[in-house]
Amino acid sequence: MADTPEILEGDDAITARLKSLVPEAIRDRIPPPVIVELQGKLEKWIPGESLHGYFPPQPRFTNVAGAVQGGILIAAMDATMGCLAFLECSAPCTSLGIHTNFVRPVNPEDGPFEIRAAWKSRTKSLAYVHAEVLGPDGEPSVIANMSMMILDPNRMAKKYA
Repeated sequence: MADTPEILEGDDAITARLKSLVPEAIRDRIPPPVIVELQGKLEKWIPGESLHGYFPPQPRFTNVAGAVQGGILIAAMDATMGCLAFLECSAPCTSLGIHTNFVRPVNPEDGPFEIRAAWKSRTKSLAYVHAEVLGPDGEPSVIANMSMMILDPNRMAKKYA
């Protein structure tokens, strides 16, 4: 029976795993710059199942109604789903399409929001992931499905060398 990869907990452990999957030339791009900008943390990876990330809502990223701007939520979901696909495929992936439904607002006063990205499937060149932004009550505020292209990390390394 094949060994099942271990569950990783904590941003440092997950970041180290991601860095181990790419050539040295692109390791400084991990975690992805968008996660750094949004002050996100990847907290738990359950191989073959899910990746959980947490992002603090920042006042500078709110809309006129005071809720977190939808595009910011999509960016955080995109980055979390991308990291999950990266971990599952052992290669970086890039977004091809994302279908998003906004169910209810994400309010800064509710504190950090959780993104739960769920692994769906892959082909030779494509990966499919689902994600939800969860409110403080554990119910979804935003739901998304994404398709991604699996990239060749060696070709990426040449770009950043």
